[in-house]
Amino acid sequence: MTENLLDDHHALRGVFLFMFLQGHSSNEARRTMCEVLGADTIPRTTIKFWFKRFEEGNYNLEKTEPRKASSQYRRRYFNDTGGRAPGYFTGSIFDSPPST
Repeated sequence: MTENLLDDHHALRGVFLFMFLQGHSSNEARRTMCEVLGADTIPRTTIKFWFKRFEEGNYNLEKTEPRKASSQYRRRYFNDTGGRAPGYFTGSIFDSPPST
């Protein structure tokens, strides 16, 4: 069973999150997981990476983050719209929205 868990990165990340939410430090979590799964099965840098993300409030268990828009796209987008998103409403919430 432990071999299956070690191959399932998403499941391991779920265990990392569970241990983080239990209040364990990354060192405590790693020590416990290595006792259960085998010595040095979880790299120290891996668990520290995930605990840092969780500390920052990012609980997404996918490794990659959505790509940010390129700086060229942002410059063109904001230059074309005067720094506002298309359809940006500049009036009061009590005004009627502009007709399109």
